[in-house]
Amino acid sequence: MGMNELAIFKYDDLTDSPSELSKRIDGIIAGLEIGDTVIFQSPVWISPNFEKRFIDKVKSYQGKVIIFINDVPPMMFASNEVLIPDFIEVYNKADLLIVSSENMKEYLVDKGVTVKKS
Repeated sequence: MGMNELAIFKYDDLTDSPSELSKRIDGIIAGLEIGDTVIFQSPVWISPNFEKRFIDKVKSYQGKVIIFINDVPPMMFASNEVLIPDFIEVYNKADLLIVSSENMKEYLVDKGVTVKKS
């Protein structure tokens, strides 16, 4: 089984037009083939919008997306609680979630995650 890293660097995506963002993601996934599985570590500290668009683009290649959730910003910082609907939308796009603790799993289910978790 071969694996390749998809390099995602931190930047301010809020200045990108939808077209620019699409082109940027195309560059990141240029080596992706139809049906590939992508293990995506979240958060990438760009924006939930970037994560949504990235996952949508992978899915357009009939790819599977596994999200490894390292941290959930709204769990970390009360001031980010307003972002939970965006993160739940991102997580529910995945085919599988890998969470780092039972506490995180319970929190996410309580907030509306419906994807299989492991």
